[in-house]
Amino acid sequence: MTEKELGLPRPFVLVRRQQIESTNSVAKELALLGCAPFTLVLAEEQTAGRGRYGRSWVSPPGNLYASVVLRPGPNWPALETLAFVASVALGRTLRRWLAPERIRYKWPNDVLVDGAKIAGVLLEASLAREPERGPWLIVGMGLNLVEAPKVSVYPTTSLAAVLGRPISVAEAVTALASDFLAALELWRTEGFDPVRAEFCASAKGWDEPIHVRLAQRTFSGIMRAIDRTGRLVVEQGGQLEHVSSGEVFFGSTDEASPPPAT
Repeated sequence: MTEKELGLPRPFVLVRRQQIESTNSVAKELALLGCAPFTLVLAEEQTAGRGRYGRSWVSPPGNLYASVVLRPGPNWPALETLAFVASVALGRTLRRWLAPERIRYKWPNDVLVDGAKIAGVLLEASLAREPERGPWLIVGMGLNLVEAPKVSVYPTTSLAAVLGRPISVAEAVTALASDFLAALELWRTEGFDPVRAEFCASAKGWDEPIHVRLAQRTFSGIMRAIDRTGRLVVEQGGQLEHVSSGEVFFGSTDEASPPPAT
């Protein structure tokens, strides 16, 4: 099936595979070979799907696994904020079927429905100028359509479970491609601020106790803001800490700390 047959908007170029290790891996190979921007790798099943921190992500058939190759331009906003663009696009897609109040964003790049993870984002990039190819950036997006993988660190759900009926991969990826293109254009033309505002309007955890796991330590505090660079702002003992990379767990700071890293 081609991008035209699937109904993908221009300028997407579809690369469809039945079973691969991961869409990000194939997208990276294509980027290194000089593929066009907006090449979209779509897989029926992943045998070595990956999440943040190198975690494996179970990827059964029926869910959406897609990666988009981008070629960053010189006047693009800070590239680390692209994860918010993808999250907002996923949220917009889910709002086609679900009430907005059921959908929440979990900093920095997860999407929740009724408090359980339903979608996530994984960015990979090589920004060095390679001869004849230029820099590339891959935006990997996963959406649980029919099955929610069981993980130990947080609850998960699927669109079929919350909607009561299945949504096909074809319908979901066509909607997501359109929503991603619109969110990306907003980000490219108006900067990070309007994307951040949309993310913050539906973010989970405002002014609530959270646990934050960093590479070397875990601390607890109150979630106060997401700053203009995408960092999470947490109040701890009257002081504000800006977190650029970490993992958030919700719950009272008096409760047990989050589960150990895996």
